[in-house]
Amino acid sequence: MGKYGVPDAFLFVDGYDLIANKVQSLRHKVTALQVKSDGLAEEWEEHSPTGQSKAEVVQEGGFFNTAALKSHAALKTLPANPLATVRIACMGFAGQTKGNPFIGFEGEYTEDYEVVAARADLHKANTTHKVTGRREPGQIIQEIGRQKAILTSSVASPSIITTAVAHGIADGQTVRIAGHVGSTPSINDDYVATVVSPTTFSIPVNVTVAGTGGTVTQYNSADWDTESIAADYTLDVNQTTIPIVSSSQASPSIIATSQPHGLTSTQIILIAGHSGSTPSINGEQVVTVITDTTFSIPVNVTVAGTGGTLVHADSIAGGYGYQQVTEFSGFGGFIGKIRDSDDDITYGDLVTFTDVTGQPAVERKLQAGTIDRFLAYKGDATGAGVIKVFCGFSRN
Repeated sequence: MGKYGVPDAFLFVDGYDLIANKVQSLRHKVTALQVKSDGLAEEWEEHSPTGQSKAEVVQEGGFFNTAALKSHAALKTLPANPLATVRIACMGFAGQTKGNPFIGFEGEYTEDYEVVAARADLHKANTTHKVTGRREPGQIIQEIGRQKAILTSSVASPSIITTAVAHGIADGQTVRIAGHVGSTPSINDDYVATVVSPTTFSIPVNVTVAGTGGTVTQYNSADWDTESIAADYTLDVNQTTIPIVSSSQASPSIIATSQPHGLTSTQIILIAGHSGSTPSINGEQVVTVITDTTFSIPVNVTVAGTGGTLVHADSIAGGYGYQQVTEFSGFGGFIGKIRDSDDDITYGDLVTFTDVTGQPAVERKLQAGTIDRFLAYKGDATGAGVIKVFCGFSRN
């Protein structure tokens, strides 16, 4: 992960893509609630945390738009009483790429909706969302199609399309190419893509003269899955990386950490950068917890080692799946699934969302128990049509 800019922010609320309304700024704030705890005769103020937190999301400068699925439809209804239905929101600042972080909110109320008219300007709309319930960080499993720049098409059959950045396309997904010039024949159309690499894919066209430029956008129009580009939990930036102090000369070997490791017996971890041990203990290991800062692994270490780090390779406390459908047409129905795998080879269904029959649509769904290292998304569509869907998973 690195630095990010304007194109990397996103906000979905109840299936509405609010960034699509040309929002000028997006702000997310988390506050640890505190109370004054000083008394008489104390010279300085004192504050103590209450153990509660609050979060809010503020979007400003988006265009006031009364078209279907745009800002006014999404924001016009404010909660009228304590029994009002909470809304489900997902947002992020690091771009829509599988495995990248997002934040899910258990629920939120639109606190205020402000429409601003100004001379010599288009009307704008500002909104504050007050979060009610948990803030749940997680990983993106399926991103909504975003335009990615195309560098070239190749002279070949099928033609190879090269993108300027990682395209995020999965085998079987439909893509829409626009603005590509110079190729014979023109390839500006919809195609089912076959992934070649993170920045290349092929389309079933015999191109005899190569072209350049244009954009490609994901348009899911048939069944697909993302198992070939699954989200890896060991790369989740929401994880805490735990420093390792040493491995012992023993069978099983005892691993000591410099801070509490937070593990539970039978959990799987990934060790990296540990040096000096015979044999190497780098890689996945199953742990047996001894203390808060020690655990054993089933390896006969004959020469002790030092250093390195560990991260969790699975989680045991369940989590929540989020699905936001912003565009849906033509299909008789659509069932999205989150699937998990411990080896990135064999996947099984983890979360099955409710059948979608219209737009916009949103769901947050609980999954208990162990969540394996790799997460992928599978879309099962009935009939033919077009759908845009975002999915993420937050581990407890």
